[in-house]
Amino acid sequence: MENGKPKKKFRLFDAVLMSVVVIMVVESVAPAAAIGTSQFFWWIFLLVLFFLPYGLISSELGTTYVGDGGLYDWVKQAFGARWGGRLAWVYWINYPIWMASLAVLFAQVAGTIFGIHMNTWVAMIV
Repeated sequence: MENGKPKKKFRLFDAVLMSVVVIMVVESVAPAAAIGTSQFFWWIFLLVLFFLPYGLISSELGTTYVGDGGLYDWVKQAFGARWGGRLAWVYWINYPIWMASLAVLFAQVAGTIFGIHMNTWVAMIV
């Protein structure tokens, strides 16, 4: 504990689980089901060749640097504030577009699951 605050920890398990949760969303269910039982091989393949290395990199970066962590801090320390700012802008400008697409997808998936036909305005409200 430093100054009454617990030391921050970003373990490998946290990083891998964060990656899995981000990638395994509603839109990946249908393609995974279409693949059939071979999907288990591909999920294990992804786990070993993507999630674990990504988790190792993220956990190393998250615990090594003194700042708050995150992409901006890492790029700022490596390449300067200008590139850190550019990266933060590119990363966050994508966020509202992604959220809007998930909102549209949610209304469509919920309508399909429950057998409800929503017109455009109802889907936008949902």
